[in-house]
Amino acid sequence: MRRRKKKQLQMMAILLAFLAILVALVILVVFTLLKGCGKSKLESITMTADFAENELDINRDYTFTIKGNPDTAKLKDLEVIVEGANVTYNLTEDNTSATIHTVGEGDLEVCVKDSNGVESNHITLRVVDQAAAEAAKAAEEAARAAEEAAAAAAAEAQAAEELEPREAYVRTNDKVRIRKSPSTDTNDNIITTCEIGEVYKRLDTVDDWSRIVYEDGEAYIKSEFLDILSDEEAQEALDAQKAKSVEDALKKAEDESRKATENDPVAAAAAEAAKAQEDAAKAAEDAAKAAEEAAAAQAAQAAAAAASGTQVRCKDGTATFTQNQVNYFHGLWDYTGQYEEMVSHHTIGELRELCQNNGIN
Repeated sequence: MRRRKKKQLQMMAILLAFLAILVALVILVVFTLLKGCGKSKLESITMTADFAENELDINRDYTFTIKGNPDTAKLKDLEVIVEGANVTYNLTEDNTSATIHTVGEGDLEVCVKDSNGVESNHITLRVVDQAAAEAAKAAEEAARAAEEAAAAAAAEAQAAEELEPREAYVRTNDKVRIRKSPSTDTNDNIITTCEIGEVYKRLDTVDDWSRIVYEDGEAYIKSEFLDILSDEEAQEALDAQKAKSVEDALKKAEDESRKATENDPVAAAAAEAAKAQEDAAKAAEDAAKAAEEAAAAQAAQAAAAAASGTQVRCKDGTATFTQNQVNYFHGLWDYTGQYEEMVSHHTIGELRELCQNNGIN
């Protein structure tokens, strides 16, 4: 009996312990449910850029909006994860916004992650120094423009060279040396130094040299010291050069003749006689020329007088007289008070003879 009672007590103790454990479990479950009431578990995080740029500038702030899914889930213990470019960042107190400040250039990847391992989407961007990039671009464009200008200038120079006749008459625009060969490495090839305005026939060009006809051969002059002449300019220059050559030859002959006659009295006398005859011929030529010029002057004076004269009605018609002649007629007949009648009583020839006899022009 006693054993039986003891066994029953043991069973009751076990049952009570089981009930206590069950009650504790129920209380724990209820407490857990009550504690989680009104809260949602965070399933995912979305991170959105508040700007449209894909390339960020250095030393600027850029903001990102952070949202949890579902919306009722709290965002806590977030960490900003950045890889790549050098930046600094901070989060707002409610973890709904993050701001990064760009420091250096490079590729940038940014996201946020909470303590439970829930990670947002990754945003990939690039950080550049836009001012430096624009300056580099401007420098590149300037270099390209300079290169294009140089190419255009080279093309223009080539075109001009192609249009420039290789064989032509040229004139020196400065004192320049004429050389046997197209080189300035030595002075042994110098033939002479020519003056400004000398004309030569150019046969060809060799780099920046011109090959010219010089005396009975060929020579070279730097092309930069030459101007190309048109056909008319070349003809005028050649005529002037030829005339100068003739003048120089005559002067040389005169000098030689003078030197020859200085030591020969007979030749000197003959030379003086020839010179006197030449001077007399020249004097006669000058006199004829002067007479011709005087006649031309009188004719011009008469023409001018006729052009600027006054019409006078005479007995045998109307004639033109100079103003001096008309004034002379007035001086003769104004006192009569019948000037017109007095003039009209004379013929044209009589009036002209009257003026001529009294030296009135």
